[in-house]
Amino acid sequence: MRLYLTLALLASSIVGATERMPQKLPSRIPEIVIPELRKCQSTDGFSFLERILGKPDKDVGSGVYILYYRLEDGSSIVASSAYSKQIWVIRREFPTAIKREGDVIYKLQASNDKTK
Repeated sequence: MRLYLTLALLASSIVGATERMPQKLPSRIPEIVIPELRKCQSTDGFSFLERILGKPDKDVGSGVYILYYRLEDGSSIVASSAYSKQIWVIRREFPTAIKREGDVIYKLQASNDKTK
């Protein structure tokens, strides 16, 4: 009986410790990836996205890259650019059933744009 109690206590402490540990990337959990994606800078390319989200679920672009990453909550991250070395836009889209506008997570600022 004591052995079972010891094992139960050990298992619960391991589970509690892993819940407090930071999640490893790549991930598709919105609470983890959205803050990471907000760190995007003008020098970041698609390797930045791959480090955070892994491989894209699909590329629907023709002439430009439009990469889709489906998140665990059913929303999607959409990233676009003309070439893989610089990201133009990262936005989050929600299924139409949720009826929520998508969020712009990152947008490349034009060099003459003073509204940063």
